Amino acid sequence: MKENKLRWRPHGGDIEKPEDDSQGKSNPRTQQLSLYKRVERLGVNVVRNARALTLRHYGIAALVVVVIFTMYQNDIVIGRRGVLTKAFINVSRLVAQSRFYLHFWTYVSPGAAATWLKAKQYYETQRPLFEEAARNFELHPYWAKTEINTIDAGWYEMITLRGKAMEKMLREEQRDDFRIEKDKCQMYKFFTENKFRTAKILGYWDDYEEFTDDLFTGKAIPANASWPTFFKCCHLTQGSSESTIMLKSQ
Repeated sequence: MKENKLRWRPHGGDIEKPEDDSQGKSNPRTQQLSLYKRVERLGVNVVRNARALTLRHYGIAALVVVVIFTMYQNDIVIGRRGVLTKAFINVSRLVAQSRFYLHFWTYVSPGAAATWLKAKQYYETQRPLFEEAARNFELHPYWAKTEINTIDAGWYEMITLRGKAMEKMLREEQRDDFRIEKDKCQMYKFFTENKFRTAKILGYWDDYEEFTDDLFTGKAIPANASWPTFFKCCHLTQGSSESTIMLKSQ
């Protein structure tokens, strides 16, 4: 660190003032030049270190890349179904459905606070109606077998418990009632057979090659069909699966 000292001129005269380092700092051009020097110095260091690398270093780097890529491709630790990915998703879900997350946004966002208050008021007005309807509603035995092991189960916990109940009844009783929810083709067939109103359904396909042939030959979409037209993969029920494609026009 440079010291600010008063230096005496050897041949007399006034006291020599120390250099004012702050002038350089306040000069934008000096700052710009200083930044250029830093970048240049960084580049020199990077090149010097790169030249110092040996085949052993490159081999280790390549091995790390191969391991990470293999783990990602096979969903080991990382990847769409990897352990770390699942852990991150589970934590995110727990936080997103927690009361802390809900009330946090009501404190920092006036819009969120107004929306929450409006939803709360609507909930309180509708709750007695739902309670009365639940007392007089006969639930199908299939859907009544979901075993809830905690009173404060969240949304994702309820989905998991429901899925376990479906799997158990399929395995033990060969009941496949879950298809009306998990298979959208079966759901729409149930709707149409029981005279529920739906959008016009042009057809169902179970074979990919047959579907593509009908699509490109014009059999899948009649000439008098209205637009837009939607294609839906029945076994993918979540919106995040991107299972629906919209064709705006012919």
